[in-house]
Amino acid sequence: AAIPEGLPAIVTVALALGVQRMIKRNAIVRKLPAVETLGCTTVICSDKTGTLTQNEMTVRKIFTSAGVVCLSGSGYDPRGQFLRGKQEFNPRGDKALYWTLLIGILCNNSKVAQDGSSLAGLWRKATGKQAPQWSVHGDPTEGALAVAGAKANLWR
Repeated sequence: AAIPEGLPAIVTVALALGVQRMIKRNAIVRKLPAVETLGCTTVICSDKTGTLTQNEMTVRKIFTSAGVVCLSGSGYDPRGQFLRGKQEFNPRGDKALYWTLLIGILCNNSKVAQDGSSLAGLWRKATGKQAPQWSVHGDPTEGALAVAGAKANLWR
């Protein structure tokens, strides 16, 4: 037997001490082995865009040579604004942003659709009286890029 008798007990005590330290930081640990995994973690990323709750990725910020651009809206709905600071602006006026969005659309295999139809035709006919349901067929990351382009009225 290559494992000493007391090793399982020592490992359990060490993990329990890790749980106690996490409790002091308002974290709840349900399974002891999770403490070891969290001990190796350096960064935990979370968001409030719906990626985790609705399984819909959303482009929130774009970094270009001209600066940071924020996008409003959430999910796969192609309605939203481009903001620099708190000021809305036309994304076609910023060449770096325009090319970033265009490349994101053209190098993309996903399809954004409303109720199974193509995005371009339905968006132009939308009345705005009821919120349409949008979905992405394909890679969610590529779908988020396609929606960001659609917010700038750039279509594939």
